[in-house]
Amino acid sequence: MTDDAPLSPRVQPNPASFRAPMLRRFGWLYHLMGFSAVMDRVRIEEHSVERLRRVSERGPMVYVLLYRSTIDLLAFNTVLNRRRLPRALWTNGRSTFYWQPIKDAWQGVFHRIGRAFSARRYPDALASGWLKEAVMDRDPIAIFLKRNPADNVPPEDKDPLRAVFEAQQEMKAPVQLVPVVILWNRSSDTETSGNPVRDFLLGSMERPSLWRKLYKLYVPTATKPILQIGEPLDIRSYMERVEGPKQLTYLRRMMRRYLRRESRTVQGPALLPRRVLKKLVLANPPMRERAQEIADTTGRSLGNVLHKMEKEFDLIAANFSWPIVNFLRRITTVLWTRVYQGYDIREEDLDRIRHTMRQGAVILAPTHKSHFDYLLMSWLLYHADLMIPHVVAGVNLAIWPVSILLRGAGAFFIKRSFQGQEVHAAVYERYLRELLRHRYPVEFFVEGGRTRTGLLLRPKLGVLQMIAEATANSAPHQRNVLLPMNVSYERVAEEGVYATELSGAEKEKESVGQLIKARKVLNSRFGKVYVRVADGIDVGHWLESLPGPWDDLPEADRREHLRTLGERLVHAMGTQAVVMPTTLLALTLLSHDRSAITTDGIRIRALHLQQFLDHKSALFARPLHEAWEQTLHEALDKYAAEGLLKRFDGPEGRIWSVVDEKRVIMDYQKNQVMQFFMPASLVSRAIQNQGDGLIVADALTDDVDFLLRTFSRDVVRHPDETAADLVAEGLVDLVAFGALEAADDGAYRVTDEERLRELGRMISFLMQAYRLTAEEASTLLADKPMELKAFSKSVLSRSSEYLSSHRISRPEALGSSYLSNAAKTLLAIGALREESDKLRPIEPALSEFAARLRALGGGWPAR
Repeated sequence: MTDDAPLSPRVQPNPASFRAPMLRRFGWLYHLMGFSAVMDRVRIEEHSVERLRRVSERGPMVYVLLYRSTIDLLAFNTVLNRRRLPRALWTNGRSTFYWQPIKDAWQGVFHRIGRAFSARRYPDALASGWLKEAVMDRDPIAIFLKRNPADNVPPEDKDPLRAVFEAQQEMKAPVQLVPVVILWNRSSDTETSGNPVRDFLLGSMERPSLWRKLYKLYVPTATKPILQIGEPLDIRSYMERVEGPKQLTYLRRMMRRYLRRESRTVQGPALLPRRVLKKLVLANPPMRERAQEIADTTGRSLGNVLHKMEKEFDLIAANFSWPIVNFLRRITTVLWTRVYQGYDIREEDLDRIRHTMRQGAVILAPTHKSHFDYLLMSWLLYHADLMIPHVVAGVNLAIWPVSILLRGAGAFFIKRSFQGQEVHAAVYERYLRELLRHRYPVEFFVEGGRTRTGLLLRPKLGVLQMIAEATANSAPHQRNVLLPMNVSYERVAEEGVYATELSGAEKEKESVGQLIKARKVLNSRFGKVYVRVADGIDVGHWLESLPGPWDDLPEADRREHLRTLGERLVHAMGTQAVVMPTTLLALTLLSHDRSAITTDGIRIRALHLQQFLDHKSALFARPLHEAWEQTLHEALDKYAAEGLLKRFDGPEGRIWSVVDEKRVIMDYQKNQVMQFFMPASLVSRAIQNQGDGLIVADALTDDVDFLLRTFSRDVVRHPDETAADLVAEGLVDLVAFGALEAADDGAYRVTDEERLRELGRMISFLMQAYRLTAEEASTLLADKPMELKAFSKSVLSRSSEYLSSHRISRPEALGSSYLSNAAKTLLAIGALREESDKLRPIEPALSEFAARLRALGGGWPAR
């Protein structure tokens, strides 16, 4: 039998004869080198394990690795054994003969000697067709694509992919090519090294040296190697998409791209040195033209503008450093395991981030509730084996020495306003464009500042416009995807600061002294943090949906389209809010109409509200699923221990009362999920205004539209949703809650007025804040016009008077944020006017506005 003579499947040799199968047990050499002890350092995450199990159930599986490496093969073999996953029956280019147990090795030697003397050598696995038959028998195999970086495509008769390809042509079941990468170094290299000694000792990011691999295995303090399994490539689907004589060539290229993008999800792209990035940002014709335009507009010299651009780059740019990242990782580990009780993120959310990173540049857009947000996402992604992002941070945080650490962790700084900052805006836009072009993950807060109330803030369009501009001017294959995220805190570390600011105190400027005082946080406990991720918004697809090319649209149209994109983004963030025990309790207590409530009353109301949230497909924290009643009692005790609740025993059992001075903290918790209640709450108010009788949707639309426009600064809704849509949704919600029932001809009737009022009371804080602002504007501003901030402070200074006279029954309504937004709304609708920065009342518009709010809230119990 010749070396390449085909073999019948019935007489195929044992795979060990090819010296290439993965091993179930290892021999003396493996143990002598200590691999039995150190290979356990190679870790694989559950998402990769589950992916392999799913793929193995679908059809034949081919593991694909990039460069041939004995260490990689042994590490992969060890992990597959450890997790009881399918081992490869054959591997090209690397022998496992010397790693077998002695008995198996000697049996193989004698068997080969016997065949050699009988002139019956084993045929070549590829040329004989054995490899093709193995794939058709659904046996897993492993393929290394390249021997070294300079390798060309192997000859046709030496290419194992051809055997796999031919097997697929004769099979119905899809053959899955599974990308496998072993990341021996977590950090990405700089784009160019230029140091031959370093290259010899460490290798490159794509192909680390043997010395680096041994270091990662044998040194306990070194970061552990990561084995990552990528999304498989279905060869049958590929063959249907790609035709022609170069199918196999394109398949090899595609697999190399799959493997490299899998590495990038963990390591990120090669890091550009700061000086190189500075040159890319500033030294190009468009930036020089922009500098000339600014010089012509401002009357400054071109040299002066160029010098200013360099200074702005130094102010803006990050200075990413893995040593700083590792230093901060140790510090933040204490933060997230001691101050907070860890974080909760589902595997499906991480998979959504991974998938987006594989497709292009990911732009993370989380809610902004705390300064800890800057650290959370980086820490979370680091521990999920994903590339940590460059983070847009306010320039107020660029204080020495904190700025050194933040820049090293990827923060790049932006000024609060671009007005009069043409140079800063030009440099910032170009810098962001370069980050996206090189596919660095970016994180930004579309709300701008942190929310002081827990409500989502209206989107700020500055960075969003830069992302749209960068996408519109990028290469056709470049994908930039916005990923909405929600970060839900059981308690926000700044809750005391927020309460102080809402009472009218000035926001303290960030400083080193403030940082030192903040060390008290380390002695506090703030519960758990929940992170959820919504479906991404492809910016390129969004641009294609516009009525014309981005650059050809008028400026006003672009702003309007950006506003709708921002609102879609913020609305998506809100849908991912997590209902925690403390959230459910805050909802229950603040929607009650009396000053005290029994434990049984809390339990019954909380159950109704949880059922409503379940109807809205809200996400729940795990404790609410596992031990609902126990966690609710624990939340009550927690609020009481923090001084938010008073408790005392009465004839009907334990009674609880909310401390008025602390309602604003509980209001923050409630507002994190207010988006789910808003349609039903607004419709409930409109129904109350209609009086008795059957309820018709059309009769409610005008009142709901008025409330939507009134609260537009505090309530962000989906831009495609009209008032009529919201009325329809609210009516369905009220029926599900048991407050209404359907009658004839599409009408509704009230079945439980208390439940109807309960949902209406959810927005009492907004109703009272806006009504009070309108009423006080008529009196305070008539005699003495004031600036907006001074007017809000004047109203706040009378808080005790409003509460004692029962003009305000919800202390949380007396927040500077609500009062300020109410005054801005009155300006927008023409009930106030601004002259020389002073507010003046406009009658009768002001009185009519207050009267309509009173009508929508009149006659309801105070609490």
